[in-house]
Amino acid sequence: MDVLQAVGFLALVVCTAAGIGLIIGTFIKRLHGAIMTGVGASVITAAISGLFAPYEMLPPPLQLFSRVYPISSASASATYLLLGEEIVGYNPLTVSQVSLIIALSLFLLILGINLYSRLSWRMD
Repeated sequence: MDVLQAVGFLALVVCTAAGIGLIIGTFIKRLHGAIMTGVGASVITAAISGLFAPYEMLPPPLQLFSRVYPISSASASATYLLLGEEIVGYNPLTVSQVSLIIALSLFLLILGINLYSRLSWRMD
């Protein structure tokens, strides 16, 4: 059962990444520029959100960002389910935390779809 729940959290990571990608693709028209912007944003947010370093080593403002940023938070939730709290450093499966992950992931996906469909997806 924990594996299925972990897959659900990883699906939220996919929704968030797709939303962010759609937002970037809406405003950066050239393929190479959009790819480089996406990679840059991914590396920076991964570095400051605790994906590259243990949660305990992050300063308090970055620990807060790690709990709010849907990709790192959902990843921590999946890791918690599969490997335990000692690996993650905190319990990300509180009701408020899970609700925040779901809400922000869906918000970014819906925002990305909405922006892309209104500003970029035009029939000529």
